[in-house]
Amino acid sequence: MVITAFGLHFIPQVGWPTGFAFGLFPAFVTWIILTARKEEMSRIVALILVFIVVIFFWMSFHQNGLTLTLFARDYSAKSVTPFTNLFFNVLSLLAVCGSVAGLVLLLRKGTGVCSQKIGGLLFILSLITAYYKIVSAVAMNPISPEIFQSFNPLFVCCPYFSRYGIFCLDEKEEH
Repeated sequence: MVITAFGLHFIPQVGWPTGFAFGLFPAFVTWIILTARKEEMSRIVALILVFIVVIFFWMSFHQNGLTLTLFARDYSAKSVTPFTNLFFNVLSLLAVCGSVAGLVLLLRKGTGVCSQKIGGLLFILSLITAYYKIVSAVAMNPISPEIFQSFNPLFVCCPYFSRYGIFCLDEKEEH
């Protein structure tokens, strides 16, 4: 580990802390190999190969995300309309989610009257908030890919519940 850190500290962008971080992996692999018994060696070799594959997978995975973000920054729209801006602002996004949740509570079968009233109130208040955010926004709102990147998991995960609901409409089958 010290040898790796010493060798990497000559690179100006790396320095000692990063050199020690890079040196931890060879030190760990060496420690595993030296402490393994003979019958464990084939498993240790397989484990080390998996480590190496996983390291390169995550390196390429994160490189791909950064590359796509840089591409989007340079070659995509820099502004969005007021309606689209609803999905890139936390308060207005909560209003959209609240209106959907209120509508579900309002229309769901087997829900008590109190829950339906709460759902109706939530639906109306969330719609008013979303409408206010739309009319108070300017015609074109600036947006950056970094903002989209932080909201992207929501766009991926939210449609799951509607797809799950469609598959669960048939109550005779188990899903």
